[in-house]
Amino acid sequence: MPVKPDSTPSTQSNREVLDRAVQVVARGAASAARLRTAAETLAVASTSGASVTDVTGREYLDFVLGLGPVLLEHRPPSVVAAVEKALSESIILGAVSPNEAELAERIAAAVPSVDVIAFSATGTEAIHLAVRVARAKTGRRQIVKFEGHYHGWAEPLCVNTPWMPAVSESPCAPTHYVDGMVASDQVTVARWHDLESLEQALRDGPPVAAVFMEPIPCNFGTFTPTREYLDGVRELCDRYGALLVFDEVLTGFRVALGGAQERLGASPDLTVMSKAMASGFPIALLGGTRSAMEPVTSGPIRPGGTFNGSPVSLAAGIATLDELHARKDEIYPHLNRLSERLAEGIRSVAAKHSAPLTVNNCGAVLQLFWGIDLPNTYAEAIKDDRKSVARLTALLLDRGIHIAERGLILLCAAHTEEHIDRTIAAIDDSLPALLA
Repeated sequence: MPVKPDSTPSTQSNREVLDRAVQVVARGAASAARLRTAAETLAVASTSGASVTDVTGREYLDFVLGLGPVLLEHRPPSVVAAVEKALSESIILGAVSPNEAELAERIAAAVPSVDVIAFSATGTEAIHLAVRVARAKTGRRQIVKFEGHYHGWAEPLCVNTPWMPAVSESPCAPTHYVDGMVASDQVTVARWHDLESLEQALRDGPPVAAVFMEPIPCNFGTFTPTREYLDGVRELCDRYGALLVFDEVLTGFRVALGGAQERLGASPDLTVMSKAMASGFPIALLGGTRSAMEPVTSGPIRPGGTFNGSPVSLAAGIATLDELHARKDEIYPHLNRLSERLAEGIRSVAAKHSAPLTVNNCGAVLQLFWGIDLPNTYAEAIKDDRKSVARLTALLLDRGIHIAERGLILLCAAHTEEHIDRTIAAIDDSLPALLA
């Protein structure tokens, strides 16, 4: 059973917590992704299993799951025990921990393409390292990314991010979404799921060091690419001498133990993973084949970071991977069943109310859309009525269902069929108000 938190209600409201925070915390939250516009932003006091409890003591069925790290459940007992033991021994070392190899071996055993691993603290940092490794390995500078794919909040790849306009010409120069950012001329943007666009970028532009992609682009629609497309991307990268880099920060361990590459049968050169690998403790990795990782293992790149391989995060990662390895034949079929049950239920109640609501899903990740048919391209996806999706999530929040405002739904092993049916019923109850 999960460790029981202190659930004593606070004397503060959610609004009071945010009002206080905005005086001293930028935007009122350590990550802007936690803020809501269509409903009151939650201030969570505690978590347990598949639920969160806000500062007023109200409990919500949780499908945000910390924005991705929660895969087993909130505060899984095996992870809590491992972290408590680690804390009894150390907090930070300034030296090598035996657990670095322990965790790396477990990850390499799970992820098909990974032989060697370099740890970092966040996914964005690991993406930066991947850019540097690809450039050092190939002796080239240019990077190709796809429209709508998200690779962290920092330059040079925070361009043409989710929900920005689709590219009108492809390939093309990158565009950014905020003043103060620089769109590097060493990044080329290609159209997603379009092999001709990718080949043009590889053939006609500067020599390319690497092609970065979310193999399942969960940040704008949970689209599973076709086998033909993935094989074509791999062949084009090989033909033009570019490394293929999978950003599996969200899909890693979530859609399969070996991530999207296991689920899809794909073979990248480099892989970035983070969120679900330590049940909420900060850790990330760049992994890859021995050949692709040579700039790190024996070349000029010496990754640094005071908090890389934190003993506490390593312990959490080992406990998480041990449980995922031991229970993989139970957990992943369970998540797939729940995903299909929820998707079918959403489609059913949408049809009942003649609501323009649909859903895309891939294992433990689902995405709601409003006002469009199920999209097949990024250009189609961004025609989605995002304000209506946000309003639906606000109505669901009133009914005790916590879903990200952008309509992303994440599942964990602690979710049950009863939870899914309760969520479908809440959507059924919410749609008349949204349609009014």
